[in-house]
Amino acid sequence: KHAISLTEQITDDGATDVVAMGGDGTLNEVLNGLKEFDRVRFGLIPCGTGNDCAAAAHIPTDIAAAIDLIVDGEAKYTDFMQLPNLRGINIIGMGIDVSVLRRYAKLKRINKFGYTRSLISALMHMKFYDFTARTAEGETHYRSLLANVCNGQMYGGGIAICPDADIADGRLEFVAACDIAKRQVPGLLLKLKKGKILEQPCIRHFPIEEIEIIPKFPMVINIDGELYRDVEFKLKLVKNTLKMYREGRRRRSFFPPIRARTERSGLSFFNRPAPAPRQIARGANRQNGRRSFCRSGAPGSAGRFFPFPDKPQNAKAGENFQPKKARFFRPDG
Repeated sequence: KHAISLTEQITDDGATDVVAMGGDGTLNEVLNGLKEFDRVRFGLIPCGTGNDCAAAAHIPTDIAAAIDLIVDGEAKYTDFMQLPNLRGINIIGMGIDVSVLRRYAKLKRINKFGYTRSLISALMHMKFYDFTARTAEGETHYRSLLANVCNGQMYGGGIAICPDADIADGRLEFVAACDIAKRQVPGLLLKLKKGKILEQPCIRHFPIEEIEIIPKFPMVINIDGELYRDVEFKLKLVKNTLKMYREGRRRRSFFPPIRARTERSGLSFFNRPAPAPRQIARGANRQNGRRSFCRSGAPGSAGRFFPFPDKPQNAKAGENFQPKKARFFRPDG
């Protein structure tokens, strides 16, 4: 834990800006070494495999963009979680997430896909854990696949275990997964990948500000991807204390399935500027019994739609009319 002692040293020497360059583990160590939050601002340049903490803080993974955010941006108050002797900023949990991290550490090739492989393997050998969750509302017993307290949305390189979480909304989210049969695993994996896991009946989740998890047997705890033994799973939310260079929460973008419509709206599936919006003429004229739909404009555009078939006005009553499919033409040259 060299980064903890190094951070403590430079903050004692009077540093006002501390920047971590690395992955989730490095960020967690630097966070645990920070002192004098009223004076020190925290920055991150993501260089890890998963970079889930960077995603939670909406920090770009491009190094140049992350540096620009620190140099030109403003440090914003950011929530974090405080245990008796440790801190976490993304997700703290126990159960299957610990099993996933252990399996991932044994892989010969370390990459982002390894998290998904490890998750599938852990689900095939899933085990349920008995614990009691103590909150301000009282105590509840669970027999669950996991117990996660989420400040961020994802762990394991993009596994969205709690899409509702926000690193700056002044609350945490508790998530547990109960009553899961093995036959449900493939469907739950798909929901997990689509960010819809919280909608499933087997998931218990609710907002909290502090919680104590009391397992039936001693458990290993995952704190931002780092594993700890003999740590009391008792934490509370700390807000309006840590100042971190980050972007505000991003809104989800809607991408229509047809590229021509995407270009018309000013968006693009590709990382390049979209063509200028094209003029659209919806003709009221009907030729050969079909309504015309024309586009014209930007040279070199992806193409044009011709025409959308419609029922002819002069069709006889009861006539079985089969409209032709709309065709997509790409101009030659």
